[in-house]
Amino acid sequence: MKHRQTHKRRASRAATRRLPRLIATFHGLQGWYQYLFEKLGWIVEAKAMGNTGKIAEYKRSIRRFLEVVKHVHNEYEGHNNKHDLNVLRMKVEVLQDYVNKHI
Repeated sequence: MKHRQTHKRRASRAATRRLPRLIATFHGLQGWYQYLFEKLGWIVEAKAMGNTGKIAEYKRSIRRFLEVVKHVHNEYEGHNNKHDLNVLRMKVEVLQDYVNKHI
């Protein structure tokens, strides 16, 4: 006799967007941070070509990164970890200010 697997109903994506789906690691945040700065060159090109969709998505990615860093900062207790997260946050806030003013 085979047992059927039941599927649990998932909450809607809008309800789960408040917190990260997975716990972000420092390595993951560093990779995301590097991606944001590397992507800036492509976004400058997208602006020149008039591609507003990519620009909006990039700005959303920056906002989401800052939300995740804030959440992870609240989860950690160690001073060194919190300091590293603050450094990441401050650098990306500078990037965000630049993008909002010039792109």
